[in-house]
Amino acid sequence: MIQKKYEIKDSAYLTAYLHESNDNRPAIVVIPGGAYMLVGTNEGEPVAEAFYANDFQAFVFSYSTITSDLMKKNPDWTYEEAIDEGEKLIYDCDRVSSNYPNSLIELAMALKMIVDHADELHVDVSKIATIGFSAGGHLSAVYGNWWNEEWLLKKAGLSKGIRPWFQVVCYGVTKLDEEYLIWLKKNQPGLVKMYKAFYNTIDPNKEMMDEWSPVNTVNENTPPTFIWHTTKDELVPIGQSLVYAKMLQDKNIPWEAHFYEQGSHALSLARECTGTRECHVQTWFMLLMEWVKYYRK
Repeated sequence: MIQKKYEIKDSAYLTAYLHESNDNRPAIVVIPGGAYMLVGTNEGEPVAEAFYANDFQAFVFSYSTITSDLMKKNPDWTYEEAIDEGEKLIYDCDRVSSNYPNSLIELAMALKMIVDHADELHVDVSKIATIGFSAGGHLSAVYGNWWNEEWLLKKAGLSKGIRPWFQVVCYGVTKLDEEYLIWLKKNQPGLVKMYKAFYNTIDPNKEMMDEWSPVNTVNENTPPTFIWHTTKDELVPIGQSLVYAKMLQDKNIPWEAHFYEQGSHALSLARECTGTRECHVQTWFMLLMEWVKYYRK
């Protein structure tokens, strides 16, 4: 395996996990979660390595957050120190680099980098997919709906949009809206900071929240989508995925979903290497690989 780091913008970068042979392969861009406060490690490298083992060129996308901003300003800090300080500072910051639309622009730039260097990376440019977890699922789904928006192309320096071959939304936040904000205040008040990290306010207007909730912007250009979630998710209610699946169906977008009775939030691969082992939930990755093999040729 060849591992390389590619700078994107601000504190955003890609970590590549590449095969040593010169054969062109499909690529996957892994987008970890972290409430737009940080980039979760258990949803990054282990997932990339799983795709690598299935003959993908894999890339972990680390987008800018208050944690990465602090790490850049304080290179001697540990990651844990930056996380702790970010938790203290987030509500007092005038603006942080995770505020919309910066993360989306960074993702578009990351995909552009892969396409521009496809020969060097040995990537089949017709088969570049995304997978996002939790807040990363939000980012993946937003990009999946808006990949060809003129303003995004201009901001990312693209002459044309890069449509994902397919996208995977894992226990994703597809409704970053007023309803979810009310639910968080009641059930998970510590996560309200996600609204500040993304919208730069804990009281965004309804129009803004509706616009940035992927359930509302699914369209004919949205790529085929694979979804999975657990009914016991304590941070992102499964209803978010249920509504998202309905929107995909209404727009005739190819999709498949797997919902599991048991399992908490942020399970990633649901293996010991990602923190929590849930034998049944582990099947999502095998099912995804079958879906790709049989339907995404």
